[in-house]
Amino acid sequence: MDAPSLLDQPVTLAEILDQDSLQRVCMTFARVYRTGLSVLDTRGHMLVDIPAEHALCRRVRALPQGADICSTVADELAELTRIEDTGDFEENSSPFIDPVGGDPQSVLTSHHCICGLSYEVLPIEQQGVVLGRLVYGPYRRAGTDALDARLAERTGAAAAEGLAAAEAELLKMPEQSAEDAAHAVRSIGEVLSVIVQTGYARHLTSQIHIAAIQDAYNELQEKNRRLNDSLDKLKELDKLKSNFLATVSHELRTPLTSVIGYSEMLLEGLAGKLNKEQRDYVQTIMDKGDQLLGIISEILDISKIESGAVQLLTEPVNVGELLTQVSDAMMPQARRKKIALTHRAEPGVPSIVADRSKARQILLNLLSNAIKFTPDGGHVEAIAAPTKLLSEGTAIPQAGVELRVIDSGVGVPEAVRERIFEAFYQVDNSSTRLFGGTGLGLSIVKHFVEAHGGQVWVEAGPDDEGSTFVVRLPLRPPAGRVVQRHMVG
Repeated sequence: MDAPSLLDQPVTLAEILDQDSLQRVCMTFARVYRTGLSVLDTRGHMLVDIPAEHALCRRVRALPQGADICSTVADELAELTRIEDTGDFEENSSPFIDPVGGDPQSVLTSHHCICGLSYEVLPIEQQGVVLGRLVYGPYRRAGTDALDARLAERTGAAAAEGLAAAEAELLKMPEQSAEDAAHAVRSIGEVLSVIVQTGYARHLTSQIHIAAIQDAYNELQEKNRRLNDSLDKLKELDKLKSNFLATVSHELRTPLTSVIGYSEMLLEGLAGKLNKEQRDYVQTIMDKGDQLLGIISEILDISKIESGAVQLLTEPVNVGELLTQVSDAMMPQARRKKIALTHRAEPGVPSIVADRSKARQILLNLLSNAIKFTPDGGHVEAIAAPTKLLSEGTAIPQAGVELRVIDSGVGVPEAVRERIFEAFYQVDNSSTRLFGGTGLGLSIVKHFVEAHGGQVWVEAGPDDEGSTFVVRLPLRPPAGRVVQRHMVG
């Protein structure tokens, strides 16, 4: 079943009216007409209660059983409102307030209290629906000169003196004709009708706004659900991709190692002497095999990183010695391109606690990258220096080591300096690019550096020539990232 529209949904007076404003309006009318005013909703809840208790009411309450007979106006009128909503006065009418004439759902009705005072009750409507009642009174209606006979019956003969005093108070009260009272009530009702209409319009506008927001929120929730489903599928696909790459790379690595091994044995003459042309062919096979093995190793490394399987096996590392070892290992590659490869460790470079193999891989990838993108005859320099950096969870710079790899190569455009550390990203991604590679080297560097709690970035080289890659490592990685520690004696 469809939900009702906003126009068909029931509302209450409390929902559409500001009770403070309503109280002030009713207070003004009560002072003008010198009487009490009350506003109740259809459940008998009092929204406004401006009492006008006369001396007569106090006299009646002082009579024997008077407090029980003359209950509070709020209670009487709440019951009266409930009765009017049933439309059945004969079975439900109060013994203390009698209804007189009219259809309570559409017109003004008069009610008389047992003490002789009267009330006028006007329905408060909105689009033909009764939302509550306006109660005017109590007042002395013209022609009322005596107490109701039922009052004497309820209080007994002993209350004769008190009844006489109460009747005297009744006669002191100013009279008001039924026509004047009706005119006053309808005047107040017209003002309340405007207030209710304005309040209902404001309420309806707010409900439409809330409904629109709810629809937008539901739509957003549905889109989020679909996005989460898509994200879960992408994560699953990414996991499958990583597993596939790891499996394929591992399976390729085993036969490739054999190819490289047998190539080395052929070059060493273990299967007989080779002529120069044969040696060149075998050397090419071994070089390309080494190149392919490096690519496979990078894929395995990035697969381990993406699967969260990277572990830091830490030990003390002499940064100056590590820099020398890596530079010596890269020297043959530099010589083939006639590149001047130099390195130096500035005074005061401290040792660090790090994963030696990963620290070595960081330097190898940076130097290999610098040599690859530097034209023949250029230069590459690696520098280690003491520095300070903000470690994770600290606000004060801590001691550390800075590694700089400076080249005179093609450089990195400023617009892509952040992206070159993404996996598989290459500045020249065309099919005719000059430089090969998988685009994984710098991504591996970034992951290994951050695993140690460090930072890496690239900037323009000296005089805007080439590039400078900067790595900063703390003296030891964050404790939570160390899985196992190797102690070197």
